[in-house]
Amino acid sequence: MKHNYSSRIIIVLVIIACFTNGFSSNNRVRNLLSQGNPTVGLSKALINVDTLVADSHYVLTYQLILKNYSIQKLQSIQVMDNLGSTFPSPVNFNVIPNSIQATGSLTPNPLYTGVNGGSIDLLVAINSTLDTVSTGNSDTITYKVVVF
Repeated sequence: MKHNYSSRIIIVLVIIACFTNGFSSNNRVRNLLSQGNPTVGLSKALINVDTLVADSHYVLTYQLILKNYSIQKLQSIQVMDNLGSTFPSPVNFNVIPNSIQATGSLTPNPLYTGVNGGSIDLLVAINSTLDTVSTGNSDTITYKVVVF
């Protein structure tokens, strides 16, 4: 039986962005964020589907594009993607090991599994930054998932 997974995609993403100033409390973060109004754009797309006919598996390639529309450089960027919401039971899936890639100053998390109990963090936040919109750049994250 063939499934049309592209029509079943549910995006569950969270972006957490902090500035360079060291924070010691949540109140300080809240105050700075309310003054700076950081704005981050994020899109997610299924960019490729390969069918492995011999064993009825599908290899899906996802791409996320991030762009900082703020005037400040953002540091400690984190993007979370829980694929358990995208592929509910009884669908089985696995993120292909070492398939996660990131551009620019984003550092991919090689331990990303896409499920709670594993890791839903796509990035290593402490090493990930987004430049300002004045640079005109956007950064991408790509990864592959096998669905069976």
